[in-house]
Amino acid sequence: MQSAPSWIPAACADRLTIHPDRAAWLDDRNARIAAGGIGSTTAGALLGLSPWRSRWSVWAAVHAPQLLDDTQPDPRLLARGLALEPLADRLYRESTGAETWGVSEYVTVRHPGGILTSSPDAFARSPDGVGIAEYKIVQPWKKDSYPAGVLEVSTLGDLDNASTLGRWPVDRQYVVQCMVHLLCTGLDFVDLFAVFAHDVMMGHTVDGWDAPIAVEGVSRLRIRRDDDTLAAVLRTIETAHEETIGRGVEPLDGRPPPPWDDTRDPLKGKRDATAEEVEVLALIATLTRTADEAKGSLGELRARLRDLIADSGAKGITAESSTGGKISASVAKTGRLTVRGLK
Repeated sequence: MQSAPSWIPAACADRLTIHPDRAAWLDDRNARIAAGGIGSTTAGALLGLSPWRSRWSVWAAVHAPQLLDDTQPDPRLLARGLALEPLADRLYRESTGAETWGVSEYVTVRHPGGILTSSPDAFARSPDGVGIAEYKIVQPWKKDSYPAGVLEVSTLGDLDNASTLGRWPVDRQYVVQCMVHLLCTGLDFVDLFAVFAHDVMMGHTVDGWDAPIAVEGVSRLRIRRDDDTLAAVLRTIETAHEETIGRGVEPLDGRPPPPWDDTRDPLKGKRDATAEEVEVLALIATLTRTADEAKGSLGELRARLRDLIADSGAKGITAESSTGGKISASVAKTGRLTVRGLK
């Protein structure tokens, strides 16, 4: 176990704990969550943004632990993530020229307010400051959900402006995680560094993992420190924490609070449609309305045909179609109508 390097500012280093191993780090994490503390990943769940953990589970960890499902996650997925972190760290250093520390350590940093705790993947020193490197191993087919190359932002508004197809360029729970890193460490930036990789027969050999790894590119979202944005995020987390943990209000739904809810319009700078675009929109509207009307009429006709066949006492009928060939219809014992021979 190493000590923190001298280039980490004293204000951050004073709140930093280096655990002797993963077991000790995990014990400390579980104790903090049970006591109502919020980590960088738990924050996303508290705000209703995590696909893996709900707001309810954050409440239950403190107020009703006996109700939690104690099923353990797939150990292979966890082992893969841990084994590939050094590979991500090497690729990050190669692509940025930054110096890193902590990828092989189990580190936590407390927020001065006491509620939040950050567990960075690595600390990074680059020519433009000291920050955090947060590593994600992502399947290559998810590339479209990440920035192409490097994207730098400071505020949630910047993320809105960078959005495509109505979404932020990175899952929101990861943005929350990065914001918590900044709140706890007080450093200059967080680099969310994604490595698009999958297991193959031939590829990178990784210590601690039993399959070679093929890397199909990387992506980097740099979130620079913006005090106003961080203050707004902290207020949102503290408000949710006070309600869910402090007052013990059991969450009844998973809707995230502002500024993370779906009422935000992530597409800024909308323009008026061109004449051609208006024409296309009108055609879409007409076809949609026609399809809805046809669907209703078809349902009525099928019901009428089913009743006619059933009332006749026959199981089915057959007829010549106008385009040649035969069309048949039959009614099952369950009352379901089946039509065959349609072109």
